[in-house]
Amino acid sequence: MSQEVKSISPQDKANLARAYFERGYNCAQSVAAAFSQEMGMEEDTVLGLASSFGGGMAGLRQMCGAVSGMFLVMGHLRGHYPPDDRKAKQAHYAMLRDIASQLETQYGSLICAELLQRNDIQPKPDPSERNDVYYAKRPCSRYVEACARIIAQELQGMDNVDGP
Repeated sequence: MSQEVKSISPQDKANLARAYFERGYNCAQSVAAAFSQEMGMEEDTVLGLASSFGGGMAGLRQMCGAVSGMFLVMGHLRGHYPPDDRKAKQAHYAMLRDIASQLETQYGSLICAELLQRNDIQPKPDPSERNDVYYAKRPCSRYVEACARIIAQELQGMDNVDGP
């Protein structure tokens, strides 16, 4: 029971996600909110659902929040299958693992702390003040854009395929 998805420009979605991030939303919120319309959900609802995933899970600096936001969107749009449909679950998980592998290959990690350290940023649990220095130094907007672009590309590719 997948949602109806119209043609989505991957670059437009990447730009929209970045705009959310630059307005001060966390990485997970930014990715997820860019797809609120496709998910058939109010923007505020999506922002609330994704709010705890920023900073690598509430500042724990674990799984990148942009990746978590991406998984949230893909789960909502493509993760509907009966609980006993093992084949559909396997296909859904395989698709997500493939996406994650692409990102890990491109950026070297999916872990927030490691992504920050690769850019000479010392990870800390509390949110940083958002200002020009923050946006110039942090790599997060690149990950937000990449995750939104991947979602849009995946959804375009799946529009013509039957499945979960």
